[in-house]
Amino acid sequence: MAPEAETDPVAQTNLSSSDLTPTASSPSTPSFTPSPSDLALFSHSAPSAPSLPVAPRAPWTPTTTRLARPADAVAIAALGAAVFKATFAHTCSGADMRAYLSANFTGEVIAAELAGTDKTFLVVQTEAETENETRTETRTTATGTENGQPGGRVVAFSALRRGTTEPCLAAYGGLVELQRVYVDNVFHGSGIARRLLDATCVEARRAGHAHVWLGVWEGNDRARRFYEKYGFRTVGSHDFWLGTDLQVDLIMVMPL
Repeated sequence: MAPEAETDPVAQTNLSSSDLTPTASSPSTPSFTPSPSDLALFSHSAPSAPSLPVAPRAPWTPTTTRLARPADAVAIAALGAAVFKATFAHTCSGADMRAYLSANFTGEVIAAELAGTDKTFLVVQTEAETENETRTETRTTATGTENGQPGGRVVAFSALRRGTTEPCLAAYGGLVELQRVYVDNVFHGSGIARRLLDATCVEARRAGHAHVWLGVWEGNDRARRFYEKYGFRTVGSHDFWLGTDLQVDLIMVMPL
C-alpha cells in the first residue's frame, strides 16, 4: 500500500541539487493515456495513502525535500508507524497492528532498508530555525542544509522500491514501485504530499525508470483521488493480509 497523501489542492542514490527542483511551482503532472491492457495490477507491500483523522493544521513552515540519510531512520520509522496506525488501526486487531509495526517500522528495520540497494527514500524536513514562523518559501535540495539547518523535523517521506512487479504489470516496462508516501497529519493541505511526489518521480526518472506503480487500499477514497489527480490509473487489484484481516489494494500505474 502506498500511504499518506493529502488533499492538496487535493509523503540511496547520488542526487545533485539540480535533480530535485520540484517545489510549490513544480511542472504540471504527467498525462496518462490508457492502453487496452490498462485493466488489471499490485501488491500491498506499500501502505496505501491513509485517510487520517482531522488534526489541527501546522503553521506554514519552510521545508526541504532531500534524499534520506542513515540518521533519518528513527524519524522515518516513528512517522511511518504513526501514520500507518492512524490509518489502519480500525481494520485489524491490536495484536495484528503491533506485529506489523514491529516488522516494518522500527529504527533498525528502516536503517537496514536505507543501507540496502533496492530502495530509495526521500524525506521532507522542516527548517529547524523557522519551524514555528510564517512560511516564506519551500526549497528542495540534495543535502537539506542550504539556507537551513539539518536539525529540522521529518514531516513526510516516500520510498521507491526496485524489482517488484505483478502479473497485471506485464505490459509495462521500466517499473519501479512507489511503496510509501507518508505525511504528518498536521501538514495535510500544505502541498507537501504533491511536492514530495514530484521529487520522488524526478528521482525515479533519473534512475532510468519508465513507469511507477503503487497499491492503495480500496477503502481509501481520499488517497485514490489524490493519485488519480496526479496521473495514476487503476489497472488491477491485489489481496493483502494485515495479520488475520484480508484487505484489497487497488493497483495504479503512471508513466514517468
